[in-house]
Amino acid sequence: MSIRTLPLSNPSDLDLYEAIDIIEAAVPARTDIKVFNISFGPKGQILDDTISRFTHALDLLAVTHKITFCVAVGNDGDIPENRIQSPSDAVHSLGIGAYTVRGGKQLRAPYSCKGPGREGAKIKPDVVAFGGCTISPIHLISTISGKKALAHGTSFASPIAGSLCALAHGLYDRATALLTRCLITHTATHPSGDPDHDFGHGCIAANVDDVLRAPNNAVTVAYQGQLSPKSFYKLVIPLPEKIELPGNVEIYSAPQKLDRWFR
Repeated sequence: MSIRTLPLSNPSDLDLYEAIDIIEAAVPARTDIKVFNISFGPKGQILDDTISRFTHALDLLAVTHKITFCVAVGNDGDIPENRIQSPSDAVHSLGIGAYTVRGGKQLRAPYSCKGPGREGAKIKPDVVAFGGCTISPIHLISTISGKKALAHGTSFASPIAGSLCALAHGLYDRATALLTRCLITHTATHPSGDPDHDFGHGCIAANVDDVLRAPNNAVTVAYQGQLSPKSFYKLVIPLPEKIELPGNVEIYSAPQKLDRWFR
């Protein structure tokens, strides 16, 4: 389902306060929805010393109502002011960038805004999904009969990631917003193997089975709980009984007009 926030009644509301008001009212009212996609936001890159109301609102909603927001990072990646745009800098949300495919290789889409994020979420975008480009566009149904429209943007990548989040969240009993974000991040694959400010942690998994099922000769163990500052837990690594491990075991820790606003 969708919640209509645009167009605004006041076109000069460049910070989208009216849309934020609608989101702040809608999220508590729809307790059945655990994953929201936001493919719009104020124009302009984030600033380290200023947190927008949109970003603050999403962080507060995500923590209070234990939900996940997937937020498009913006489409100004090919200009000098190409840092991610609010509210994709929210610490408790997934900032979604876009990749495209050229010559069989996954590349950051030229328009996809880049990191870093702010303190608490320096790796931004968190992950990327297919958003297309002029060479490999997304094919859409046109409003003209018998025609199709070609498009690209992080606004298309974000709902693809949101769909994967929703599927993963709905398929196991102990799902939480934090664990879902962790699994999406953990199963993302980076072309070079290391997180950066182009791909974040990498391209999202192709399907939900890749998120919830471990490959052969591997197992994913998730711990959930609360850890107070300056404290620690000693975690037990579970192993099957009578298992023989003739080689080495590697353990990895997992780390998260309208076109003025649409991405």
